[in-house]
Amino acid sequence: MFIEKCFWNAIFIYQALGRRLFMIYKSQYRTKVGFHCGLGCFRNYCHYRGIDLEEEEIFFIGNGFFLSYQEFQIPEGMFFTLSMDIFESLFSFCRQYDVSFIDGEFVNEAEAMSLLKNGISKDRCLSINIAPIACNYRSVLLGPEKMAQPCHSAVGNTHFVNPIGLNAEETEIFISDSCVPSFHSIPYHGWANFYDIKKGWGKANFEFFIFEEQFWKRLAGCIRDIDKQRVLMEKFMSGLTGFLNAPDCSENQYTGIKALFKIHRMFQTIDHFPNRNQLVRFFFREWVNESVTYHYYTLAVLKKVLPQSGLESEIQELISKWEQWLLQMLKSSFNNQIKSIRTLTYKLEILIDKEITTYTKIMRICEVLL
Repeated sequence: MFIEKCFWNAIFIYQALGRRLFMIYKSQYRTKVGFHCGLGCFRNYCHYRGIDLEEEEIFFIGNGFFLSYQEFQIPEGMFFTLSMDIFESLFSFCRQYDVSFIDGEFVNEAEAMSLLKNGISKDRCLSINIAPIACNYRSVLLGPEKMAQPCHSAVGNTHFVNPIGLNAEETEIFISDSCVPSFHSIPYHGWANFYDIKKGWGKANFEFFIFEEQFWKRLAGCIRDIDKQRVLMEKFMSGLTGFLNAPDCSENQYTGIKALFKIHRMFQTIDHFPNRNQLVRFFFREWVNESVTYHYYTLAVLKKVLPQSGLESEIQELISKWEQWLLQMLKSSFNNQIKSIRTLTYKLEILIDKEITTYTKIMRICEVLL
């Protein structure tokens, strides 16, 4: 009788849980806050497999510290791209340590669903790219009043997450998101509506990246065999040197600190562009989503390698000033405040000078202490 009662209690609990399939999400998988969706996905999975690896290490060792600006003409007027090689740094890192991966898209939804279910059931390192429409699970953390605020990630862009569980009815999917779309990154580790995620993934052409099975065994050995801190600092210094001493520019293409000077020159004449508001919003999205991330990664390196240098506060101040400037410029653009835009353009020059001063100081101290 007692055994029978226990059996039916177990059945009741099983049904009450919605017959969820307890996969990777129920293990020791944790979602740690990050600053880039793709690197955060890979880092969280590596932690789950016992590999001591952080986003900033992937970024710098993968040669991601490369800022580039390129402008071109579109029917609406001049346009540009401003980017840091963050995603490419992940793939470069993997190639350095012989980790195979596939980065692709699906045309057929059935094939995409097959990959998704197979990846979840086999505990694979799988990340899917979803459109912002699918990120409504962030309201659990932010509340509805903050859902419309500018985001640190995925504003107008797509956004990578790790799917790590699926219930039997296929109505809910367990999501690991290290930087939920919001101006300041926060993680999400929980259930989301499967239909919304599938729809958002479809709008991003069912893009995904998946790593070879059991890659983590070889990667763990590689990480143990190297002096990770030495390699990190070598790549950090190399990237920093390239950033501050950018080579001569080709036509309409600028790199490193020269890319920031070019942005400043663009803002000096931006009130003459018919697509001014579009340019400002695009700059905000590009700079916040991609490039300002390197400040956070630099801060993480300084905390780890030079905790007594006093440089952390200077980077934190730089981050704060950039965020304040970006929000003010975005507000001025939306309200069509030309005078305010001109004032902020002058402040941008001061901010770039501070950027140069701060990173030059970091490089000199690193050269002396390391």
